[in-house]
Amino acid sequence: MEWSKAKSWLIVLFLCINLFLVAHVVNIHMQTAYIDEDTIAQTIEVLQKNAVTIDKNLIPAKIPKISTLEVSNALGDTGELANKVLGNQYTMSSSGKIFTKSGKRLSVSGDMIFYINGNPKEILSNLTEQNAAETVKQRFEDYGFDMKNALFSVTAGDERAYQVLAEQTVNRRIVFDAAFKAAVSSNGLLSFEGSWFVPQEKKTVFNGGSKRARLVTGVLIDFLSDPLRPKGTPAVITGLSLGYLTGEKDTFHKSVMAVPTWRVTTDDGRSYYYDARQQ
Repeated sequence: MEWSKAKSWLIVLFLCINLFLVAHVVNIHMQTAYIDEDTIAQTIEVLQKNAVTIDKNLIPAKIPKISTLEVSNALGDTGELANKVLGNQYTMSSSGKIFTKSGKRLSVSGDMIFYINGNPKEILSNLTEQNAAETVKQRFEDYGFDMKNALFSVTAGDERAYQVLAEQTVNRRIVFDAAFKAAVSSNGLLSFEGSWFVPQEKKTVFNGGSKRARLVTGVLIDFLSDPLRPKGTPAVITGLSLGYLTGEKDTFHKSVMAVPTWRVTTDDGRSYYYDARQQ
């Protein structure tokens, strides 16, 4: 009798385990979309016929789900920002959008922030390409920007200056137009420009739920007829990234919906953006 009960419990246990495994496998397939090898090969062939080259390994066969999300503008009180960037006793224009002090100029236009130091006098004696990003990150944090999820890249510039790019990320995906471009040297922060958006403070707000991104093979075909591309010029695609765009910067946005977007980069340094939402 006891053995019969034990067998019944074991059967129930194994059934539950099997149901869990099946649900796990189904969930994995629901979370991703796959592009078959033939489609990838045919896409590459079409690109090559149109003088566009791409490494097959750049094309992701597995496409995850992604959602439109709401982000907030990190630009708040411009006077407070001016105090942090320039120090007190600055001069403000009648528009309230331009601030100057001792050769330094800070201005705002829509979502964009611009700063240039025409008379840098700091001494950063230990500045190197390796620590330039951390130096810029600390400076932006001092200005009140949340940089904990920022992705940094550094290139050496002229006159011992380093160009630092800080890009915002949400769930490990780049918000392509939430970025700062900065220049720093041993004389201090020389300039920066850009805009910065962050997820809602309490939680990331998603709109419409997660959906599979548009297949990148279709995006690559659209790239061929993109009117922004230089006409009659061969191209090498050097990167494909799935992230977000927040949109136009000419007016101030307190918050905005960041749209899932594919970014295609080419060997001439240009970037092209395509809506990643399924049509």
